Amino acid sequence: VLAECLRAEGHQVHVLARPGTRNHDQLLSRGLPVLSSLRLHPDAPWRWPSDVRRLRRWQQAEGIDLVNVFHAAELPLHLLAARGAGGPAVVRTRGTARPVSAHALNRAVYSRWCAGVITSAEVLRRELLSRLGMPPERVRTIHYPALPPEAGQAARTDAARTALQASLGRCPFSR
Repeated sequence: VLAECLRAEGHQVHVLARPGTRNHDQLLSRGLPVLSSLRLHPDAPWRWPSDVRRLRRWQQAEGIDLVNVFHAAELPLHLLAARGAGGPAVVRTRGTARPVSAHALNRAVYSRWCAGVITSAEVLRRELLSRLGMPPERVRTIHYPALPPEAGQAARTDAARTALQASLGRCPFSR
């Protein structure tokens, strides 16, 4: 929904997804541009230097100014690729209800290296503020859309999507 909202506001949106996954197929069915040729290897640190170089080249070629990372394992690759002058701002979406560890590395990642954090619930936002000492203006909550199980994914209509976007108002972190 966030990618659709940003695109509706005139932003160019690219979504990285592995081909053949449910996420990849759903993104395509929603008409979002999906990039599946840029394969990242977050579980293979020996491949990170080449992944970071490819990611940085792609970001520069496309003029990417904002990266929203959903998967924690991919966050280091995006943060490394964004380092330096002219790199994109990296925003982390945290949708999991698992408690966030308050160790020094997490405090640096969330408070200094990420431009902002999106949470899926206010309780997660409050946890980031209290446990990691994040500045409140850099943490936003966007509630994920929820449908009753009997409705299924196919029940989400364009009208429902439009109503949801209107209820969210202007997308956070947009210009």
